[in-house]
Amino acid sequence: MPAPCALELNSLVTGTGGDARLTALFTFATGVLTSGEVRALAGTWCDALRGLQALVAAGGHGLAPSDVPLVSVRQDELDGWQRRFGRVGDVWPLTPLQHGLLYHTMLARTASEAYQTQFVFRLEGPLDAIRLRAAGQALLHRHPNLRVAFLPSATGEPVQIVVEDLPLPWRHVDLTGESGAGARLAEILAEERDTRFHPDRPPLLRLTLVTLGPGRAELALTAHHALFDGWSVPLIERELMDLYAAGGHDDGPAPPHGYRDFLGWLSRQDTARSARAWAGELAGVAEPTQLAPTLLAPTLPAARPAGGSGQVDAALTGEDAARLARRAAEWGVTPNTLVQGAWAVVLAELTGREDVLFGATVAGRPAGLPGVDTMIGLFINTVPVRVRCAPGDGVRELLGRLQDAQASLLDHHHLGLADIQRATGLSALFDTLVVFESFPVDRSGRSPADLAVTGVRPYAPPHYPLTVIAAADPLLRISFQYRRDVFGRTAVEAAAGRLVRVLRQMAADPRTTVGAIDVLSGAEREQVLHGWNDTAVPPPERTVPELVAARAAAAPDAVCVEFRGDRLTYRELDERSGRLAHWLAGQGVGPEARVVVLLPRSADLVVALLAVWKAGGGYVPVDPDYPAARVRAVVEDCAPVLVLDEERLAGVDLSAGSPHPVRGPRVPVGADHAAYTIYTSGSTGTPKGVVVRHGSLATLLTGMQDRFTLTPDDRLLACATVAFDIAALELFLPLTTGARVVLAGREDITQPSALLDLVERSGITVMQATPALWETLAAHVPACLTGLRVISTGEALPPALAETLCERAAEVTNLYGPTETTVYATAARLVPGTRGMPPSVGGPVAGTRILVLDRALRPVPPGTTGDLWIAGEGLARGYHGRPGLTAERFVACPFGPPGARMYRSGDLARWTAAGEVQYLGRSDHQIKLRGFRIEPAEIEHALTRHPAVRRAVVVAREDRPGDRRLVAYVVPEAGTEPPRAEELREAVGERLPGYMVPAAFVTLEELPLTPNGKLDRLALPRPESGGDGHRDPRTPREKTLCALFAEVLGAERVGLDDDFFVLGGHSLLATRLVARVRAELGVEIPMRTLFTAPTVAELDGRWAEMSATSRKPLRRMTER
Repeated sequence: MPAPCALELNSLVTGTGGDARLTALFTFATGVLTSGEVRALAGTWCDALRGLQALVAAGGHGLAPSDVPLVSVRQDELDGWQRRFGRVGDVWPLTPLQHGLLYHTMLARTASEAYQTQFVFRLEGPLDAIRLRAAGQALLHRHPNLRVAFLPSATGEPVQIVVEDLPLPWRHVDLTGESGAGARLAEILAEERDTRFHPDRPPLLRLTLVTLGPGRAELALTAHHALFDGWSVPLIERELMDLYAAGGHDDGPAPPHGYRDFLGWLSRQDTARSARAWAGELAGVAEPTQLAPTLLAPTLPAARPAGGSGQVDAALTGEDAARLARRAAEWGVTPNTLVQGAWAVVLAELTGREDVLFGATVAGRPAGLPGVDTMIGLFINTVPVRVRCAPGDGVRELLGRLQDAQASLLDHHHLGLADIQRATGLSALFDTLVVFESFPVDRSGRSPADLAVTGVRPYAPPHYPLTVIAAADPLLRISFQYRRDVFGRTAVEAAAGRLVRVLRQMAADPRTTVGAIDVLSGAEREQVLHGWNDTAVPPPERTVPELVAARAAAAPDAVCVEFRGDRLTYRELDERSGRLAHWLAGQGVGPEARVVVLLPRSADLVVALLAVWKAGGGYVPVDPDYPAARVRAVVEDCAPVLVLDEERLAGVDLSAGSPHPVRGPRVPVGADHAAYTIYTSGSTGTPKGVVVRHGSLATLLTGMQDRFTLTPDDRLLACATVAFDIAALELFLPLTTGARVVLAGREDITQPSALLDLVERSGITVMQATPALWETLAAHVPACLTGLRVISTGEALPPALAETLCERAAEVTNLYGPTETTVYATAARLVPGTRGMPPSVGGPVAGTRILVLDRALRPVPPGTTGDLWIAGEGLARGYHGRPGLTAERFVACPFGPPGARMYRSGDLARWTAAGEVQYLGRSDHQIKLRGFRIEPAEIEHALTRHPAVRRAVVVAREDRPGDRRLVAYVVPEAGTEPPRAEELREAVGERLPGYMVPAAFVTLEELPLTPNGKLDRLALPRPESGGDGHRDPRTPREKTLCALFAEVLGAERVGLDDDFFVLGGHSLLATRLVARVRAELGVEIPMRTLFTAPTVAELDGRWAEMSATSRKPLRRMTER
């Protein structure tokens, strides 16, 4: 029979114990090998076996790559770890959550941020400290996963190395008989919590025993969260007590199943299939659900003020919990689903969305893994929970869908959050977490020894801004943990109250819908609807022309109007307007007739407006400097009785010898008649006319006089074009109060020095202007502000400008209101550090109500962003000749008497706790970029904090198809060097997350303005190309870093200015990059440095700050 091979070795072990013998038979092909050669080979083989036997007998040990099948490592890596740690038992991969915990540990400033936990066991009974220490040592020996060190492999992939024969870190403090033992105990526990673990120095746990007296002690288990989860704590407690009862000896069999089995199971899962399942669940999610008011994502811990954490317990009574348990059983849902669904409803209301996300902690213990429930280790995972909760959805159906979705994803709970998140293309998903605790606690009270554990105090600080913790043991309990650097206690107490309110409404009515659930308390509802809107005033007894006539009768010879040296007294104004009114009446002007007033700025402009009223008509102001097409469109739309321009006015004799009487025609004009029609830009490009009633104008001016208390000594400078509705205040408030209105010419407004001269020459005491004009005056002629009562209006007042105005002016008031209200809806008197400062616009003015509502027209809680609606007598009548548009925009108000209306402003706002309205920008100016909802005002505020920036505007532009980006336009401070783009980028990046840093910066001498003094967004220039493009590396180090960035990110190329995180980098890849740089360049990049310097250019600039690694780079051995 032919030999199958040249040499065959068969070996056999016979006997056992000391009688065991190894017999080997060598069979060889004589035509290939000689017997001498085979005998020599057999001798060498035996010598090798004897050498191995001697090495093992002497305590030798070692691993080969084949001994660690769960990871891919090289022999030189294993040898290096062996030299560092001594005996290494195994090498494992990390779970997804371990990856995340270690990443944040590298970023953390404090032990609590580094995911260190502490569990303090209260011990009662006779205690043998030596025996307890031995039990702890035995526990450490029994569980390899408690003895791991976390290190990166040569590829940059982190691994956990099981180290054998580790001593238990142990501390024993005896406080028996000491005074102040309680305080000293607290100090010891705090010391243990604050002493940080280093992931590469095992074990990442320690035991501290504090004896308080005979039969009383506390045992603190302090550990890194990467070692075990909350489920494991009662298992550790039970096993420790069993070992203590056994005298501290581990004489029992080793656990049949361990953490390694779970890691093996995890490695066999189809992650691609799970990723597809999560992608399907999250399909259509366009933005994260973030509740924290100032949370920046990603946020570097150093950028946050240290504040620790707090806890608020929800006020659920035993009766509440029992009713909820019955309702959950009736609906066939778990208490966990009930809590998650209720929190989704609260989130939806607080964020103004119908599709919300939050995180949930899942047990992560697969049912098919034998013994998994008794394993000690970190099994939990954080996964997103998506809930769609439209107002019409029934709560029972919502909870059923939620539970079904959770069940369908059960097999995919092992996938890491970073992988799930990547499927959405978003860099964040949520900032609130729901944890439903369900641990295997032994409630029998028995103890295997005289020593008993009678209580456990956990310390596990929250890492999400807000965490909802629920448990049902047996009745439902809920608490809120929060980060004090993000939320105040009052806000969390309010959120807890809302959750309880929602749960109670679910329990009370099985047929309730999401829209029927009210998260507001009765007191809150009363406050936002009525308390802060207590602005009702009696109907005006007289119209504005009647009020002016009364002033003319009281002080006929006082000057009331001044323009370029021309002055009119009240008598002259009354008489000239009376004569012109008679002439207008003869032209067919009467109640509800419209007269287009197309006159330049002059004293007779005021005469003409008042005359139209005296004739019974309503004026339509048009600026003669407007383009002819605009003027023609207004005239055609409003169909006036006549157009009163300079030529026509010049043909009317208004002198003392005029045939027209000085007293105007006695035309009955009431509060509901039209006073004026102001045309504003329409979304279709066609201007639309807003009709304002006499009654609402009189109410506004009366209320403003109560606020400003003008006297005959006041001089108000009128700067606005008459076609801007704010002109009604600056023209007629002085005339109804006996004061004087001084009209500024266009050239006065455009030349700061001329305006200063006018203010000083005319003795101006009050002036109304847009922020753009105030900005110019503050920058060029700040003396103009001294002693002045300032009114800012027309646009959002920048905070920096508000501070400047308050420093220099006698008084500052910020007014807000769309044209569809009567000039203004809210007013704020600015008091720095106290009230009224931007973004506040104050409270509602007389006769006006402010409603901040959600999409279902429900009032939102204070602090919550919603749509700003305006109601009350201050509303305009509607749009001239557009009943359909009027009905669409002015809708029935469900919070007022029958017939009451409200108007949606299109602005976003929120109530403060003090009852002020904060203006948060236009809903149509809000930007959504890369899945994030961005408020440009927030970026603009960050830019204006730069000392060289006077004004800033941020817009989203798409100058090239598919390339939508943020562009910032800045106006530098006078006399300063315009800041470079790099400076501005850094300034914004210090305060805001990367996705809010503009891609381009454009410096302008001034921002383009419309004739009304508002920002002209369409006139903002396109950014010049260049300066923001790709830059190739130049030096060897830059080339290496760019190559490593590309390798880790899986990108074709990376330039010097490409941001690691913007390109898709996340915690796992960042850890890998740090390891690859260490291996290739021998330099240790602190994770925090990568976070603050995420581009190659920035890293290279900080290279000197980084030290050479203490770990030698591992190199592949080359044969010589």
